[in-house]
Amino acid sequence: MSLTKRISLCFFILYLFVASATIVISYFNCRNEVYSNILSEYEEYFRITENNFHVFFEDIESDLLSMSQIPVVRTADENNVTSFLNADESSFQYHYSDEELRIISLFNTYRLSHPHVNSVYMGRENGSFVRSHPRSSPTRYDPRERPWYQLALDHPDGIQMTEPYPSITNPDINIATVLALKDHSGQVFGVIGMDVTIQDLAAEMNKVELSYDGSMEFLNSSGIVLFSPLEENLYTTKQLDYDLPELYKNEKYSILNHEDHYEIISSTEILNGHFVASIPARTVKEAIWLTVESRVIFITFLILIVAGFTFLFMEWIILRPLRDMQSSLTQSRYDAVPMTMNIKSYGEIRDFQNEYNRLVQAVNHEKTELEKVKALTVTSLVSLAEIRDHETGLHIIRTQKYVELLSSAYNNLFQDKKINEYKMSIMVQCAPLHDIGKVAIPDHILLKPGKLTHEEFDIMKMHTVYGKETIVRGNVGLTDSMFIDTVVNIVYHHHERWNGSGYPLGLRTSSIPIEARIMAVADVYDAVTTNRIYKSAVSHEEAVSILKQGAGIEFDPDMIQAFLKVEQTFKAISEFYSEN
Repeated sequence: MSLTKRISLCFFILYLFVASATIVISYFNCRNEVYSNILSEYEEYFRITENNFHVFFEDIESDLLSMSQIPVVRTADENNVTSFLNADESSFQYHYSDEELRIISLFNTYRLSHPHVNSVYMGRENGSFVRSHPRSSPTRYDPRERPWYQLALDHPDGIQMTEPYPSITNPDINIATVLALKDHSGQVFGVIGMDVTIQDLAAEMNKVELSYDGSMEFLNSSGIVLFSPLEENLYTTKQLDYDLPELYKNEKYSILNHEDHYEIISSTEILNGHFVASIPARTVKEAIWLTVESRVIFITFLILIVAGFTFLFMEWIILRPLRDMQSSLTQSRYDAVPMTMNIKSYGEIRDFQNEYNRLVQAVNHEKTELEKVKALTVTSLVSLAEIRDHETGLHIIRTQKYVELLSSAYNNLFQDKKINEYKMSIMVQCAPLHDIGKVAIPDHILLKPGKLTHEEFDIMKMHTVYGKETIVRGNVGLTDSMFIDTVVNIVYHHHERWNGSGYPLGLRTSSIPIEARIMAVADVYDAVTTNRIYKSAVSHEEAVSILKQGAGIEFDPDMIQAFLKVEQTFKAISEFYSEN
């Protein structure tokens, strides 16, 4: 992939990172912003609803006070008003006096002109009762026993509002606004009142349209729902739950999490009750993501502008000089001669060019070191060939190819334990030296066709020690420590075994150098699949079986796993470079 494409990819990755970070950061910021807006808006809704409630009942209270001052209402003649104290529903008949008819007309006229008022009525101390329209059924009725009458008697000096109470003759649930009627001496002689059903109250209060598809209920001090958008909730009792998870709060309110909806609770002086706002969680989340989306689009636009200018700048300052350098380096590779560069560049690119030019001057010194390595390998191999010519050049090629193949398979299979490429090249180059120490083993042991005795095998095992000493002595003055260590590990440790039964040190598991573990597998495979003085070759399949059986015992199990991935290629190498 070209540098231009990599930089473009980096910008794309940077965009993804910035976009992701923006989404995460914006989400939390936008969430809190939306939550804050919700609380601000619903604080206003609470204020408006509370004001509407006050205005609603203040109008009723004002009208009630005015009506209580009308002379016909204040008449002290209680005998001219119907009494239901001993009413018999089957035989009762209304007999209105002129005075009572005037009161009924007054009350009903008001009721009809104020649709939110369900009933206007008056009870007297003698038990008589009159209201704006006939009762649903003329049952026995004593107004003095009703909660609205008792409340007015208990608080005769002002207008009172009752708790919700059910009607006797119909299913209505009423809230009464009542006022005690007192004579000149301050003695209460009756109570006048107006009823509002909670259905009518809910209809008035729910006229406020709430944002985020929200809805609002009002609970009095007893937890009774006085108004709600859902009629089935009216006059039911609810328990406020302040222990719900708190999503957000300001100085006054909190947003509580009900999973499928969010709840805001506001206390109010109205009947010492609470407003409870409910907002669908889905609506709020949509609002949050819409806000996040708009910000991400804006930031994406900014990033594209910045990226465009940055790319143009990098093209002039970085990419163009690098392409010219690449052309120069390519030419050097083709010519096999490093060339100095003289390219117009700036800053670090210019510093790199200067360092490269100095590096070219140091190449000749490095070549000397590399020649020493080559000389060591060539000298060692030539010395072995001169001393004993028991192995052909094909053995050397096979060994190198086995080591190279197995190392690559191991790296592909175990990415987290990859072998350094330079180390791999040393392993491949020096694999044929693994048995160099055998030059010091007597012929009668080295060339013995039969099984070695215990004493002879102890001598044979010394070839690893002799090999190490040869390498160490031959590398005096060489500064490439990785080269020396790798060769010594191959020569000295390739007979160590995974379970610690090998030699010369009895190392076990991962304490055995990786290059020795690779060499052990390659050496055994080559040994069992070729004819030797002391044995005949076995088939590839038998060799694979031997190595599989030795996994975790003689050989590194990971190395055998890598071998099994390429064992068919081992077979092809063995056949192609066969001694036959």
